Amino acid sequence: MSNTQFNLVYIVSAIAALGTAHFINSTSPNVPLVVKFFIVPLLVAYITIGVLNYLFPKLNVSGARMVNYTDNAILGAINNTGYYEIFPPLLAVAVVFIILLYFKTI
Repeated sequence: MSNTQFNLVYIVSAIAALGTAHFINSTSPNVPLVVKFFIVPLLVAYITIGVLNYLFPKLNVSGARMVNYTDNAILGAINNTGYYEIFPPLLAVAVVFIILLYFKTI
Protein backbone atom coordinates (compact mmCIF):
# COMPACT_ATOMS: atom_id res chain seq x y z
CA MET A 1 0.00 0.00 0.00
CA SER A 2 1.47 3.34 -1.05
CA ASN A 3 0.75 6.73 0.43
CA THR A 4 -0.60 9.44 -1.83
CA GLN A 5 1.44 12.61 -1.70
CA PHE A 6 0.09 16.07 -2.39
CA ASN A 7 2.37 17.22 -5.18
CA LEU A 8 2.52 19.65 -8.10
CA VAL A 9 0.26 17.62 -10.41
CA TYR A 10 -2.50 17.56 -7.80
CA ILE A 11 -2.17 21.30 -7.21
CA VAL A 12 -2.50 22.02 -10.93
CA SER A 13 -5.48 19.66 -11.27
CA ALA A 14 -7.21 21.23 -8.25
CA ILE A 15 -6.74 24.70 -9.76
CA ALA A 16 -8.16 23.44 -13.07
CA ALA A 17 -11.16 21.89 -11.30
CA LEU A 18 -11.89 25.05 -9.30
CA GLY A 19 -11.54 27.16 -12.43
CA THR A 20 -13.96 24.90 -14.25
CA ALA A 21 -16.50 25.10 -11.44
CA HIS A 22 -16.22 28.90 -11.41
CA PHE A 23 -16.53 29.10 -15.19
CA ILE A 24 -19.61 26.87 -15.27
CA ASN A 25 -21.19 28.76 -12.38
CA SER A 26 -20.67 32.15 -14.03
CA THR A 27 -21.74 31.16 -17.56
CA SER A 28 -24.54 28.66 -16.92
CA PRO A 29 -26.42 29.37 -13.70
CA ASN A 30 -29.24 26.92 -14.55
CA VAL A 31 -27.02 23.81 -14.45
CA PRO A 32 -27.77 21.58 -11.43
CA LEU A 33 -25.43 22.07 -8.47
CA VAL A 34 -24.30 18.45 -8.45
CA VAL A 35 -23.16 18.71 -12.05
CA LYS A 36 -21.38 22.07 -11.86
CA PHE A 37 -19.73 21.66 -8.47
CA PHE A 38 -19.14 17.91 -8.24
CA ILE A 39 -19.27 15.85 -11.42
CA VAL A 40 -17.63 18.17 -13.96
CA PRO A 41 -14.81 19.45 -11.68
CA LEU A 42 -13.91 15.91 -10.58
CA LEU A 43 -13.86 14.79 -14.21
CA VAL A 44 -11.67 17.74 -15.19
CA ALA A 45 -9.31 17.05 -12.29
CA TYR A 46 -9.02 13.36 -13.22
CA ILE A 47 -8.35 14.15 -16.89
CA THR A 48 -5.84 16.85 -15.95
CA ILE A 49 -3.91 14.45 -13.71
CA GLY A 50 -3.83 11.84 -16.47
CA VAL A 51 -2.71 14.28 -19.15
CA LEU A 52 -0.03 15.88 -16.97
CA ASN A 53 1.34 12.51 -15.87
CA TYR A 54 1.46 11.39 -19.51
CA LEU A 55 2.96 14.57 -21.00
CA PHE A 56 5.24 15.56 -18.11
CA PRO A 57 6.25 12.44 -16.17
CA LYS A 58 8.97 14.29 -14.22
CA LEU A 59 6.78 17.23 -13.17
CA ASN A 60 6.45 15.98 -9.60
CA VAL A 61 10.21 15.55 -9.30
CA SER A 62 10.75 19.12 -10.51
CA GLY A 63 8.16 20.40 -8.04
CA ALA A 64 9.84 18.54 -5.20
CA ARG A 65 13.20 20.01 -6.20
CA MET A 66 11.74 23.52 -6.17
CA VAL A 67 10.31 22.95 -2.69
CA ASN A 68 13.62 21.57 -1.41
CA TYR A 69 15.54 24.50 -2.90
CA THR A 70 13.16 27.03 -1.36
CA ASP A 71 13.28 25.34 2.05
CA ASN A 72 17.07 25.22 1.95
CA ALA A 73 17.35 28.88 0.92
CA ILE A 74 14.94 30.09 3.60
CA LEU A 75 16.47 28.02 6.37
CA GLY A 76 19.96 29.09 5.30
CA ALA A 77 18.95 32.75 5.42
CA ILE A 78 17.43 32.34 8.88
CA ASN A 79 20.53 30.51 10.09
CA ASN A 80 22.81 33.24 8.76
CA THR A 81 20.97 35.98 10.65
CA GLY A 82 21.79 34.51 14.04
CA TYR A 83 18.16 35.04 15.06
CA TYR A 84 18.08 32.03 17.35
CA GLU A 85 21.10 33.23 19.28
CA ILE A 86 19.79 36.73 19.96
CA PHE A 87 16.08 36.01 20.50
CA PRO A 88 16.07 34.60 24.10
CA PRO A 89 17.85 37.60 25.68
CA LEU A 90 15.58 40.01 23.79
CA LEU A 91 12.54 38.08 24.97
CA ALA A 92 13.70 38.32 28.59
CA VAL A 93 14.28 42.07 28.23
CA ALA A 94 10.85 42.51 26.63
CA VAL A 95 9.12 40.59 29.43
CA VAL A 96 10.86 42.64 32.11
CA PHE A 97 10.01 45.86 30.24
CA ILE A 98 6.32 44.92 30.00
CA ILE A 99 6.21 44.01 33.71
CA LEU A 100 7.82 47.35 34.64
CA LEU A 101 5.34 49.21 32.45
CA TYR A 102 2.46 47.37 34.09
CA PHE A 103 3.61 48.21 37.61
CA LYS A 104 4.30 51.82 36.63
CA THR A 105 0.65 52.30 35.60
CA ILE A 106 -0.80 50.88 38.84
